Amino acid sequence: MKLSWMLSALLILVVAHGFIFYRFASHLTLILGVGLIIVLLVKHLGLFGGIYAMWRRRSRQQNH
Repeated sequence: MKLSWMLSALLILVVAHGFIFYRFASHLTLILGVGLIIVLLVKHLGLFGGIYAMWRRRSRQQNH
């Protein structure tokens, strides 16, 4: 009786982890895809230089 209960619990645990991983992986793919598009758009528009300059100015002000 105890062994069958433990095997049932183990099976439920494995299935639950598989389902959670499947849902997480699909959401992660969507988030990474959107993030990549945003980074490529910012790079294409040439906004990284302005962002980097702003970051350097801010870090200098905090150090002094």
